[in-house]
Amino acid sequence: MTILMQVGNEDSGLSPAVMTIIALLLLMLPYLIRRYTGRSVTDLVHLPVLFEGLERLADRFRNLVRRPFGTKSGEGKRSDGKGKTASEAGPDPAKEERKNRSLEVKREYREKTLEKHRAGNVKNDYLQTVSRLLTFGRKKRLFTIFPGNLQHDGKTADLMAILVTRARVIGINAYGFDQTVHCRKDNGAWQQESGNTKKPIGSLNAENAVQDRIVRDALRAGGLGSLPYETVMVFTSSNVTLSGEKPENVFTQEEFFLAIDTDRDVKEGPLDPRDTGRRIAALKKAGKQVR
Repeated sequence: MTILMQVGNEDSGLSPAVMTIIALLLLMLPYLIRRYTGRSVTDLVHLPVLFEGLERLADRFRNLVRRPFGTKSGEGKRSDGKGKTASEAGPDPAKEERKNRSLEVKREYREKTLEKHRAGNVKNDYLQTVSRLLTFGRKKRLFTIFPGNLQHDGKTADLMAILVTRARVIGINAYGFDQTVHCRKDNGAWQQESGNTKKPIGSLNAENAVQDRIVRDALRAGGLGSLPYETVMVFTSSNVTLSGEKPENVFTQEEFFLAIDTDRDVKEGPLDPRDTGRRIAALKKAGKQVR
């Protein structure tokens, strides 16, 4: 390298920086020849072999230059067997149909969920419950499936989430009614009281039984019917009072988190929340594809 720099300074008129670059390229030449021709420098002593190696080296560099920036070897070639690339062949109709159907299912589920929470206009309480549930599951190393819209036989469960603990699986059926809610243990209509006004809000026990059945059937169809499962009702509003004959599976937001935080069965049990949760989540994805 020193000799080259001296020659450049004295004879050629090239700057030391240019000569340094040339020297580095010469030092890298043996590596480049072996890398792109598969031969060593000593193999290229004979002129025919030298020309063959240089031609192969030139071909490799031409291919690198022609390849679009950022693509890997083999990409951009014909892929459909009809003279068209994947981008030229156009969108896949079946894939587009599945995408549109998935968007439709999400929109229907979102509308149904919001309808359940318009009565008290407590969207923020609902989102707070979701955030609190996800945080709780992460800290306790449980598994949360959100939303819990498992599907079976054309029906979709309208659950806020499914929580997988170490002892059982809990489906969370959330409601947004506020003020005072009069509960019942039978299938009679519940009532919401606001001031001097009372209005029926339907049989929530019957509604919850429908959600419970869909999830149980989906688990059974997916080979997970032996899992201990229950569906609870959680009123997410921070301004709700539950009165009357309240069933054991009905909670306010605070009551629910207090129950699962102090429940020994949630902390100890034979289930692996992560593994079980992934298997249930796989059923959810499979149900969307079938639908």
